[in-house]
Amino acid sequence: MGEKIKITTPENVELEYDLAGLGSRLMAFLIDALIQGGILLGLFFLAGILSIRVETNPSRLSSWSLAILWVLVFAVIWGYYVYFEIRWNGQTPGKRKMNLRVIRDSGHPIDVPAAILRNILRIPDYFFALGFVMLFISPQWRRIGDYAAGTLVIKIRNEEDLIEVPTRRGLFSRPMEYEMLDDHALSCIGNLDRQDYEAIRRFLERSSHLDSALTGDLARQLAQPIMEYLAIPSPKFSFGYRYEQFLKEVAYAYEKHKGQ
Repeated sequence: MGEKIKITTPENVELEYDLAGLGSRLMAFLIDALIQGGILLGLFFLAGILSIRVETNPSRLSSWSLAILWVLVFAVIWGYYVYFEIRWNGQTPGKRKMNLRVIRDSGHPIDVPAAILRNILRIPDYFFALGFVMLFISPQWRRIGDYAAGTLVIKIRNEEDLIEVPTRRGLFSRPMEYEMLDDHALSCIGNLDRQDYEAIRRFLERSSHLDSALTGDLARQLAQPIMEYLAIPSPKFSFGYRYEQFLKEVAYAYEKHKGQ
């Protein structure tokens, strides 16, 4: 069993997670590094072909193309993590392979500012090895970017773990009609992590006991990463948008897909 952490959200909901250890984080990093290396090799190969074919004013073009190449290198090294952690709700290909996820230390899903900040600070991690030093001395295996962005890396349960969990009755006793989920969203519901469903379930079970303002804010924070994953456009104005209804439909569709 890995080290666990308990988080009490501002809404007084207690969540328990397994912290990602050094070994699993290192393996995820190596997988991502291999993917990034493949992308960079492709870029350098393409740049080499283009430079060979250039005949007019090569010195001027080579300096210009070199600048573009370095911008692309930075985009691959830094943008890779930002893109996937936003797009895949706190996961990269390496983290997904190792069943890891980045979340806020409040228990909420990672948001765009946190994803950007934690990955900007990969730069001192890489060049000064501060990231590995912080991982070793941090009781929660957090690097500099995690402290700055207020994030944690947790281990999520895989399918074998879920088999051992006793099946609970679903939240819904009557059929529900979908108002906010289209066919594409419904086709992707089965790909949601069990932990996403559990977070929604805990919220829906406790929402009637929470202040209405807190309920709306928490529903929005839970819904937005899932909306992005399901390719549902975020509303221009959050006021009046029925995030709680959206979460109910997601939970209902997930239970129906899993046969609960």
